[in-house]
Formats: sequence, structure tokens, C-alpha cells
Amino acid sequence: MTTEILELPELQASQSQPHIIVNTAIRRIEAAINIGVVAVQNAPPASPTAGARYIVGAAPTGAWGGQSNKIAFLMGGGWKFLTPLEGWIAAVIGDQFYFFDGAAWTALATGGSIDASDVDYGNSNSSLAATNVQDAIDEIVDAGLVDDTRWDPRLGYYYRHDFMSVPGSAGADGWDTTAANGGSVNALAAEAGHPGIVRLTTSANASGQAAILHALDGASAAGTGIRVGGGVITVDWLLRFPTLPAAASNVFLRVGLVDELTGLPTDAIYLNSVFDGTVFTIIGICRASGSDTATLTANGFAPSGNTWHHGRIVINAAGNSVEFFVDGNSLGTIASGIPTASLTEAAGYAKSSGDGSSVSMDVDIVQCVQPFSTPRWT
Repeated sequence: MTTEILELPELQASQSQPHIIVNTAIRRIEAAINIGVVAVQNAPPASPTAGARYIVGAAPTGAWGGQSNKIAFLMGGGWKFLTPLEGWIAAVIGDQFYFFDGAAWTALATGGSIDASDVDYGNSNSSLAATNVQDAIDEIVDAGLVDDTRWDPRLGYYYRHDFMSVPGSAGADGWDTTAANGGSVNALAAEAGHPGIVRLTTSANASGQAAILHALDGASAAGTGIRVGGGVITVDWLLRFPTLPAAASNVFLRVGLVDELTGLPTDAIYLNSVFDGTVFTIIGICRASGSDTATLTANGFAPSGNTWHHGRIVINAAGNSVEFFVDGNSLGTIASGIPTASLTEAAGYAKSSGDGSSVSMDVDIVQCVQPFSTPRWT
């Protein structure tokens, strides 16, 4: 008789030569733990090494005939086989991992990383497509599979705000609002898939403006907040423009990381807009010590009216490169003039001149993630 899982031989009553049974079981256990195999192949090696293990391929030959998908190992001068169970993972030494789904072994992502699509997160969002750690983090967060109560603070910074209520003044809820010349910040009724929406309206005034800023002390980062370097920073916003600006209006947005919003920020990394009187175009801006470096307008994104658009800013771990995106389209990369001052999440919409019309920008969600290159503690 053998056991159900590893097929280990069992001792019988008055067992003759019990040491043989025990030694055989020990060797099978040894073969089944920490499975590091030499290769996945169909034919036995010409000069096998004792203790070496192999995943038998789908079309085995020779001494491995009829043993497809099993773990082969040499014992006592002959080949023995372990039958894998669904869920087993084996590592091909120096190469990659393989997962057994109950019918066949499947290679996970190359280079030893695990594809996010191979992980069951316990809900309907189990089919993710990331092929590296940062993309996996992005997709897990995008899918809503982590929130600020579950993010491990040792490993990084994570912040998300759904704007279920309008940010208050003087730092209520960690947010502040600024509005001038008739501008306003107001909550909208929830929509399907958009539980919290804030509308920033410029007013009809030629210099009307409205903004929201994540800061505990009012409308300034005041030395606290996010600094580039120390880990990849990814900032996401969901934006909508109910009506695109008219030709006679000079309207601009600032959405991203800034040091303050009461005026033009001194240091900032944000999505900005340019308007040539015909096309309202989103570009990327890095502003350090009052000097701008911008992505090319030719690479900008022209948003559609009354449509939700996903804005994203990705700052590399060293803090010396920033790439801007809208709806997955790269607006370009900036590799100079990147600020090193403290920044915080903010969104603003304003007019510097205009035709007397009022324009608005809706904000659904902001999210900022920075997995630290070095954990806070271990």
C-alpha cells in the first residue's frame, strides 16, 4: 500500500526488511520537496547524476515512456517518478518556474518572474497581464485589489481618494480647495462606476480658477510629501471635460504632483494643456525652481468632450526620468529639469483669458503608488 499524495510505501504488520521501505519513502520525500529540476525534456539524460530531477515532457521516450508530466529522479540505479498534483511549482535551475495545473506544466514569466495573470486574486479580476513587478503592482492597484488599509507601509507609499465628498477647506480630510474669481469646487451625483466625482469650474470670469490639493496644512506641500527617487512613483487620475474650451478661451489644467496651487507652482510634475485656439491638447510638464521642461505638443493628447480619460505619470526609481500618459498613449519622456522638492497630489483648472464662458473639469479618482527601493524596515 502507498500513501495518497506522494505514493510512499507503507510498512505492513511484521514487515520484512523494514529499512528498505523506510529508505525508499525518505528518498521519495527528498525528491518531492523544494523541486529544482535540471530541465523539462522527453528523453532521459545520457549520463544522469544521482539526485538530479527532471520534468518529463509531453512525449517521453526510452526509460521515461508513459511517464509524461511526472518528476523523474534517479534512485538505486534506476528511474523513479513522482506524480505531480495540481498546484505544484517547480523551478528549472537557472531559468524559470513551471506551474502544474493538473494536466500539464506551464512556464511562468521568463526570467524567474511570475506573471500576474498566473495568480488567482480570489475575485473576477484574476486575468491580469503584467510581465514584471511594477506592471503587476500597477494592474493590481488598477483592479482595486488593494487599498490604503491593506498596503504594507514597510514597502512603500500608497494613497487613493475616491472623492466621495468634496475636499474641505483648511485641510479637511487631508485635502484643501482653492478657488478664485468665481471658480468653484462642487460634488456631483454618483454615476455607475464612478462613486465619487468632484467638478472644478472656472466660472465665466476671464481668470476664474478652481483646484484641489492633498495637504494637511492648506494649499501647500510645506516640505512634507512625495520626493522623487527611492522607488518608482506612479500617479493616476481619471478626468473628464464636460465641454471642451471654446476657441476664444485660454484654459489650462494642472494635474499631478505640485508644491502648491495658490499660484503657478515653483516645483511640479504634472499634466498640463496647451490651446492653439482650435485644439485643446494635454502635454507633460516638469517644473524645477520655476523653470519648465515640457513634452512636445506634437506628441500631446486631444481629449474628447464629456469622456472619461485616464491620466498617468510614471517617475523612475532614480527620479531622473518622467513619462506622461493619457489613455495609455505616451505623451513623451522628460529626463531633465525634474524637481527634487517635496510634492503632493493636486488638480487644478483655470482660465487666463476667455470669451465669457464657464468651463469645467471633473475628477473621479486620484491614486499615487511608490514601492520603495529599500523598505522602511524589515
